[in-house]
Amino acid sequence: MRSILLLLYILIVTNIYAVDSLEVRKLFKIDGITVIAESPRQTIGAIDTKYYDTDDIQRDITIADAISDMSGLFLSVGGKGESNIRMRGFEKHHIKFFIDGRPITDGYFGNLDLHLLPLANISRINVIKGPVSSLFGFNTMGGAINIITEPQTAKNSLKLNSSFTYPNTYNNRLAWSHRFNKLHTLLSVTHYITDGYYLPRKLKLYDDNSEIEPGSKRTNSARERYDISLRLRTELFRMHSLQLNSGYSYMPEKGNPPSIYPHADDRYSKIVDWERYHNSLLGEFYLSDRLKLVSNLFHDFYEDTYIAYSDESYQNEAWRSLIENRTLGTHLNSEYIGGEKWRSDIGLRAEYKTYNRKGGPGYETNWIGNSQTLISFYQQCETDLYSELLSLTFGNSLISYTHSDLNSAHYYYEPQIGLFSNPAGMIISAAFSRSHQFPTMHQLFSHSSGNADLKPEQAQKYEIMLKHPIASPNVSGMIGTVLYYNHISDMIRRNALMYENVAQMTTQGVEFFLRFNLINDFTHDYEWTLLKADKQKSSLPLLDQPENKIKLSHQVKLTENIKLMHTSLWIGKRISLDRDDISHSLPSYWLHDIRFAFDIADTKLSVNIHNLLDSYYEPEFGYPGSGREVSASIQFPIH
Repeated sequence: MRSILLLLYILIVTNIYAVDSLEVRKLFKIDGITVIAESPRQTIGAIDTKYYDTDDIQRDITIADAISDMSGLFLSVGGKGESNIRMRGFEKHHIKFFIDGRPITDGYFGNLDLHLLPLANISRINVIKGPVSSLFGFNTMGGAINIITEPQTAKNSLKLNSSFTYPNTYNNRLAWSHRFNKLHTLLSVTHYITDGYYLPRKLKLYDDNSEIEPGSKRTNSARERYDISLRLRTELFRMHSLQLNSGYSYMPEKGNPPSIYPHADDRYSKIVDWERYHNSLLGEFYLSDRLKLVSNLFHDFYEDTYIAYSDESYQNEAWRSLIENRTLGTHLNSEYIGGEKWRSDIGLRAEYKTYNRKGGPGYETNWIGNSQTLISFYQQCETDLYSELLSLTFGNSLISYTHSDLNSAHYYYEPQIGLFSNPAGMIISAAFSRSHQFPTMHQLFSHSSGNADLKPEQAQKYEIMLKHPIASPNVSGMIGTVLYYNHISDMIRRNALMYENVAQMTTQGVEFFLRFNLINDFTHDYEWTLLKADKQKSSLPLLDQPENKIKLSHQVKLTENIKLMHTSLWIGKRISLDRDDISHSLPSYWLHDIRFAFDIADTKLSVNIHNLLDSYYEPEFGYPGSGREVSASIQFPIH
């Protein structure tokens, strides 16, 4: 509490005069620099935004790469080699991802593996960690992350982006953009391959007889992925538009690295024939100068085969399981602008999810399938209360929820409210929401631990944001803080042999940031986040999330064509569980990255060094991160 009061005091007594907030926000649209933007329309709480310069070379390969250094987020790798994201005490299945407002299917386990989703044609990433707008629909209890792609332009281009990470990882992407009269086309093809990442040479051995060598290649971490995506957009009668998005991803095989501690995880497995199809049709129709209708239809399909082995040689197969997931969904939204002072949105989001599973314990002979349906009816209004200095946003959602074993639908109500003020250039916002997280298909129907009687988890979230611009002849920037409080009830945990609503968690914290430019050529970005669990109101410890996280980032323009970027991350101590639910305290660590970017005519070059000091670290117990990695990327047009 003392630290929170100190930050508030700094904001109040800082003797700096205000400048226009929009100018400051535009000033910080720099590749890789994170800003906390003022609350725009369609939002209840504050937004963290990471901008990408579309003219710069894109060094992030997957969504996991893009968000790993963002404030308040912590990304790790679990027992199946999948990414696990956590946000302000919330877990991976509490967070929903969108691409241009379209939800990405979370699969059978409720976990979206961000390492498997390619990142192409990206403009920015919006992260909402606090109260979430009703417009984002259901299952956003922990937050929403919206990935915004670059807008379609009339520019015709063919670009090749190729990167190599020493000694064994390649990523190549070819992007073609063209316009045929009113039809805009964007085609992207990507190929990624690695035979595994290398451990730090500072690896601390757990056993004198260990077969794991410092600096050696991580066991069973090879993977190869092919991706193709197509976007077609056309104008209708000058005012309306239709956009088709389609994509396909395939991996012949993906290794799942086991724990480096044998007593912590004796599972040896691989995933083969992993594939994902996704299609969506987006329509925007201007029915009048004040009324706009947006409709989105989408279809996702996932399929993979999980193979378990009886020993670490990966030769003796114990069993295999094939899982298919399908999601059909729609989003309809009508936006009405009632003059200059208020706006109203009314809409519907709906998803119908099915899964089929065959093979493995409990599924040996026949296909077993189940389904789940979620429908959200929502209304949200925004109005100016006092001379455009104070605005109010409030929303309501009514959610209908049913699945295969329920005789009728159950209904849940979610309110949201937010205030936003901009006095004399200073930005202040406050927000509250109550939301639910509905059980995953695995929690409901797993043969070994499923429980069809599970209730949805529920969270109440509070957030206050303050920020103040900095301006002087040679310095410009922003200083601010976000305070938050979350309470989660009816958390789903495995109790003995079955999932049950048996836990609760209360978290509170602060996110402080300071960003400024020196003479427009030297940018500094500092962040500190503090996350605490209230032990008296929580039945669980804060797992696999650091209480403290610090980010120090700098960018300097050395010459007209050369930029240098440096980022340091400090991750504090964490509590992590092994397979036997025994807790372990993981030590803190530093990670340092350096990047050089070169512009030579139309060609972009980049050299990156990740984990410069070859630090050893374990984001989760038994699963270490990569050692020092040196990569080079090149992007050039093909005429």
